[in-house]
Order: sequence, then C-alpha cells, then structure tokens
Amino acid sequence: MSQMTGQMTGRIAGTSSIVEVQYDVAIQNVDELIRPPEVHEFLSPGFIDLQVNGFAGVDYNDPSASHEAIARSIRALFTTGVTRFFPTVITGSEERMLGALRNLAAAKEEFERSSIPEAAAIQGIHVEGPHISREDGPRGAHPLEHVRPPSIEEFHRWQQAAHDLVRLVTISPEWEQAPSYIAELVSSSVVVSIGHTN
Repeated sequence: MSQMTGQMTGRIAGTSSIVEVQYDVAIQNVDELIRPPEVHEFLSPGFIDLQVNGFAGVDYNDPSASHEAIARSIRALFTTGVTRFFPTVITGSEERMLGALRNLAAAKEEFERSSIPEAAAIQGIHVEGPHISREDGPRGAHPLEHVRPPSIEEFHRWQQAAHDLVRLVTISPEWEQAPSYIAELVSSSVVVSIGHTN
C-alpha cells in the first residue's frame, strides 16, 4: 500500500478496483481511480477477532500482565490486520478470573487516558467458561477443577471487576441453570455463545 499523509491507494480486496482513500481521524473520501497506478497492495476493513486469549507472548488471563505488555501485544495484533478484538478470559478459579478482568479493564482505561489506539481496539471482554462441559473432549484444555455451574451472582462480580466490559460469554447449555442464565445475560445486552458442549 503506498501511503502518504492522509491518503493511501490500493486494490479493494476481492475486486479489480483500485481506489484512493483520503482520511483524517476517519475516512473522508474513497475514489475509484479511472487510470490507476500499478499497485499490488490490498485495502480492506480491519478484522474483528472475538477470541484472543493472549498474543505476542502476553497472556490476558494473567492478572499480573503489565499494561505496557498488553499494549505491546495489541500493537503486534494490529500487524495481522486485526483492529478490534475481545481479550478472552477462560475457565479458572474465580479469584484468577476476576483478577484478569480487573487488569484488562484497568489497561483499557489507562490506554483511554493516554489517547492511544490500543484503547479502542478492546471492543469488550469475552469470558469463555467456566460454565462449560465437565466431560473430557468437549471441555478442551479448560481445567476440570474450575468448571462450575452458571451463576448470575458470579456474572455480576465479573461485570463489576471488568467495569461492565464483559460483552460475550461462552457457556455449555447442559447445565440446569443455563436457560435462566442465558436469558439474564441477554437481557443485559451480553451475547451468549454456546461452546465446549457435549
């Protein structure tokens, strides 16, 4: 992609069209070029990744991951074409999960205060488990000792720790409490994903 201040030229992914994009904070103008220069680069919207447990050697499940390391991992994620993502906290002890949620929310807030793009990249937080199948196979790599039934009270503790950033929760529907749990989360505008199920 040839890039000048506020302007870039490239082929629209999936087409033969070559466009010039002018931008400031947001895209200002997109023109298809009648006599385009020869370009080999493609332009496309940024990718959104709904499950990133960590990246570039940084574990988002580690409550002690430094905010600097998290920012560095997000910058590395940008190089893959991902511009928005959901850091994902997986099945663990409630204490560890709450610590990871607090840390990710604090990192986003620090990035916002610093006005860096890493803040906007964190679209929300995905909690995968601990309300998943207890069975080997469907449970995957999630530790059995921390798998537990859905709990609205625990969900509220997650949201408090994450400053209401939990936007996606993956559970298995096998639990007796699953229907009422799902209804409660959906009513609070959280997307529920079915996964790690038998």
